[in-house]
Amino acid sequence: MDNLPEHLLATIAEFLNTRIETLCFRAVCNSFRSSVPPPLPPLSHFKIPFPPGMTDDGYLELTESTVYAIQPLDKSTETWLVKVEESNSGKIQVMDPLFKLRIKNSSEMLPESFNLLDYRVKEIAKSFRLEMVSNSHPFYVEKAVVSSDDDNAGEFVLMALISEGRVGVWGSKDERWAIIDFGYESFYCKDIIYHKKKLYAMGFDGFTVAVDPKSLNVTEAATAPGKSQSHLMMHSLVKSRDDLFLINTYWIYKYYQHGPLLGRIRLDVFKLDEEKCEWIEEDGLKDQVLFLGEDGSFMLSAKEFPACKGNSGYLMYMDLCGVDFDFYPPTEDVAYFDLEDSSPGSQPGALSKYWEDFWPLPTWFRQKTNLKLSMVEKITHADA
Repeated sequence: MDNLPEHLLATIAEFLNTRIETLCFRAVCNSFRSSVPPPLPPLSHFKIPFPPGMTDDGYLELTESTVYAIQPLDKSTETWLVKVEESNSGKIQVMDPLFKLRIKNSSEMLPESFNLLDYRVKEIAKSFRLEMVSNSHPFYVEKAVVSSDDDNAGEFVLMALISEGRVGVWGSKDERWAIIDFGYESFYCKDIIYHKKKLYAMGFDGFTVAVDPKSLNVTEAATAPGKSQSHLMMHSLVKSRDDLFLINTYWIYKYYQHGPLLGRIRLDVFKLDEEKCEWIEEDGLKDQVLFLGEDGSFMLSAKEFPACKGNSGYLMYMDLCGVDFDFYPPTEDVAYFDLEDSSPGSQPGALSKYWEDFWPLPTWFRQKTNLKLSMVEKITHADA
């Protein structure tokens, strides 16, 4: 393939939307590699000052994680999801797909590297984490999202959901944070997301605003849907393809029986109508598989990934605040739901299904022996 004309390679490169696509493209041959520059490195341990009101000699540290879907070339019905945190040196730390947890014994599970050309590898979602370094004052960052600047490579804007429902914004070229004024004091933010070059913040009732990353202008994105008034709901913003969804999650009933938690989980699904500025109720998830996580949520298409069942998914229903664990699995606070099945769900059974879908590694991945390339042209894994 070294004889392809340069203008054709340049045209193909314009359709590379993610970092993993660029890496796979560059791994084909020398001409492919020279036709497009390497992607920007992930945000790894980026130092950020504290928001207003915090006086400390420490700093916050921003780290980027990515969820990948990996499939063997000869089996489209097999899919393995893995979330990794990658350093600038190429080392990766395996994370739990739903929790802010580093899997410390991942070196015993994974090969030292793997060849991108042996698999179909697709980037599914990104999440970002802010951690305190040398901080003696209590400060809690619930969630962080990042907006990249297409016009100025390497620059970004960070939006963080901090304590007491406040939302702060910090740019990579700024010295100080800005606390977003939403126009009225009662706005208590429950979730944030980056979608179509805008930052979105959602209140506890589903009322949603859009924030321009450059000007910080705030505009109304959607009024609160009628079913979002309960404080007992978990409100989550999730994007899928070109659409933005609001997911309201709550228990219809739950009870404990000799230890296991039994019950029935309900999901109300809404899709954003950008022209009408309102949430439109959807009939379930259709062919989508939903993963509601602690620091980020995502959807998969069951048509694209047949190993997954549509109109179902997993959700984490208790925040562990990013605590590290020396063992895996770390918790029992994961529920599996199937919107087409009206029978009560058993939490231990749901938990077992969750672990089976992610660990141990599938046999088709473990059996590969010609592992020469990696996710960053030279990648190894590292235990934190």
